Amino acid sequence: MESKINFIDLNLVDSLSELIDASQYVWSDIPRVNYKKLDPNKITYLPIFIRTPFTIDPVLEKIPNDVYLLMQQSKIKPLISMVTEQWDLFNTYAWQENKFNITPDFKDIPYSRVIRNFTQRGVAEENITWLVPHVFNEAVQIKSLQQKGYSVKCNFIGFDFFMHQIAEHTKNHMINKKFDKSFACLCQSKRVAHHRLGMIYELQRRNLLDKGMISCTNYENVVESKKSNWIDDDVNTDTYMDQFQDFKKNKNKFISLLPINFDNKINSHFDKTFDETHIFDHSFLWVSNETKKEHSGIFITEKTYKAIAYGNPFVINGDNGSLAYLKIMGFKTFDKWWDESYDNDNSHTKIKKIADIIEELHKKDVNELKMMYNEMMPILKHNKNLLQNFHGLGRVKKELENE
Repeated sequence: MESKINFIDLNLVDSLSELIDASQYVWSDIPRVNYKKLDPNKITYLPIFIRTPFTIDPVLEKIPNDVYLLMQQSKIKPLISMVTEQWDLFNTYAWQENKFNITPDFKDIPYSRVIRNFTQRGVAEENITWLVPHVFNEAVQIKSLQQKGYSVKCNFIGFDFFMHQIAEHTKNHMINKKFDKSFACLCQSKRVAHHRLGMIYELQRRNLLDKGMISCTNYENVVESKKSNWIDDDVNTDTYMDQFQDFKKNKNKFISLLPINFDNKINSHFDKTFDETHIFDHSFLWVSNETKKEHSGIFITEKTYKAIAYGNPFVINGDNGSLAYLKIMGFKTFDKWWDESYDNDNSHTKIKKIADIIEELHKKDVNELKMMYNEMMPILKHNKNLLQNFHGLGRVKKELENE
């Protein structure tokens, strides 16, 4: 079927990365055209692929003046694809509370800074479309701002790139469980994150490291915060970790154990197309140490979707409300078998409750785990089928065709 939309053939990206490349590749079937040869019977978009809203200015400087003139006439529409990261565009937390006790200036939020690059050139704000991972986040913040009298005219469309990617890669996977280990907990991300180190420490403190498949990066004392002038929320790794039982006493021993690499494939787990069947078929529970946003909202990535695709029960060490969000999407979780109240707890309590679940599962023998797994099978099949029949890209294309 012939595409009803075209993309302008300009390579507009804000960074060089495999993820950005992959997020462009999913659109490979959309015809690329020269802006001097537009088809009046098709909707033509100017795709701009970015990781963050803070690095777009140099990209926009590459747009020819003639393209801006065509965007002014609505003959070309800007399409900002920011689907590999879930950045906060609206900073609504600053309206709720800030250290200056003043009303924030709407023109200084990330959304406004990006949009004015177009509106100052005469491009209508309502002609701009953003693709974001979970449009639920933007919808909540936009509603909050609109209730305060602010106007947000851009169109936001959700495209869960990571779900699409994992569904494509695992569509031929057949479940063949062995349960040599009661759980798998991989924290082999390039980015050191407090909640991931906290999860590994809590497992080590409970003598569970050798009971599962574990990977973890080196310990680094890094600062996490919203990186905002509105609030002072800097927390370094040491301060975060000190809130775990006996960490000060055990710190040196814990650091000496890192990095942990259970299968000598330290660089492969970042790759969304890497075959991880050996992990999921040999472990019962998947501990998803999610990306976890430092701003408001929820970000679900391949770290969680892998478990669904491979047919494993999971817990999520990530943003509050992650399980609730999955349920909104139609997935089912595992509150019949363990306490999922951790979904709304602070980071330290969440980790301790997840460790409680792991500890209880470890007490079970293989036959008990198999029995539990068989009880879960309707949910696991439902989740896997929902993932495989996601069709998110097709839905997004239809929305773009109807713009």
